[in-house]
Order: sequence, then structure tokens, then C-alpha cells
Amino acid sequence: MAARTMDRVEAGIIGEELTVVSEDLNRARERRNSLVIRSPRSGVFVAPQSQDLPDRFIRQGQLVAFVINPADHMTVRAAVSQDDIGLVREGVHKVDVMSAGWHAQSFPAQMLREVHGGTHQLPTAALGVAGGGIFAISPSDKNGRTTLERVFEIEVNLPPEAHTEYLGSRMYVRFDHGYEPLGMQAWRSLRQLFLRRFGV
Repeated sequence: MAARTMDRVEAGIIGEELTVVSEDLNRARERRNSLVIRSPRSGVFVAPQSQDLPDRFIRQGQLVAFVINPADHMTVRAAVSQDDIGLVREGVHKVDVMSAGWHAQSFPAQMLREVHGGTHQLPTAALGVAGGGIFAISPSDKNGRTTLERVFEIEVNLPPEAHTEYLGSRMYVRFDHGYEPLGMQAWRSLRQLFLRRFGV
């Protein structure tokens, strides 16, 4: 009788150990599955800095690469100052986009739309003065994205032949307004200075 009781106790202990080991195994499988990166869409895998990926730890949610559908249009968002948005709205003859890299090649592009009516938030901190951009940032902003004056975002459509290696990188956008006489340029500059000075 005592042996039978011991067998039941041992079986209970072994059953509890099996439950714990089974839970540990399930957690290990979940952790392993969470280490596999899956894209929610199909397309071509493009990793702009693929040489930096081997032997590197990646945080969850960190941008690693892009999955591009060849039929998708690639766009660039340009930040335009309040002083210059009038020129962009009045008329642009041609738009060129160029990578900030050494071997930069310019691409003809097409202006799609103004994203919103103006904001004090930059799309990225790289456009602020600390990131090498031209926009003055509010000293109270620790993220480096809140500007002192309003900024306007313009979405520019790249041509199909634009290289996917530029994804996620800094681009320069040039809005060509065509020929304008020097007197008209001087008048526009004085008008902008007047409007800025009196806050109109």
C-alpha cells in the first residue's frame, strides 16, 4: 500500500514537472518564432545597409529593410519653409530629386501634392539644424522635430527607374520655377521680408 502511494506521489510530481517543461518548451518556441522577421506583403526585399546586418542585434520594431512591390510608386517628402511655399504653389516647371550621397545622380520627378496645410513637426529630425538640415528646432523639443516656424510637406513622385538603394536615405529636391527677371526676384524678396517682419 505504501509503494502504491509513493507511485501516485511520484506520478503527480512527474506530471507537474512535465507541465512546467511543456510550458517552457512552448515559451521557447514562441521566442524562436518571434525572432523570424516576416513581411505582411509580398515583393522584393531591399536592405539599403545590408553590409551592416551580419552579427548585429536588432530591436523589435526597428527598421531593417523594405519590401517593395515593383508596381508601387516611390515617393519623397520634401519640407518647404513658409517663405518658399508660395513659390512652390504658384508654379513649378520641373522637379529634380538627387540623393545626398557622393555619387549622386539626379532624377526627374513629379510633384504630387501638398501633404497638409502646414505644421510645426518635421517628418524626420534629419531635416532640423542638428541633423544637417535648414530648419531651426524648438529648444524644448528633445526629439528634434518641432520647428520654430511652420513647415509644409510636399510629396514628390519618383520615376520607375529610380534606384531602390535610396530608400530611407536623405534626398535633395529641386523645384525649378523657370526664368524670372532680376527685378521680379528682388520685388518678391522684399515682399517676403515685409511679410515676415510684420507677421502678416
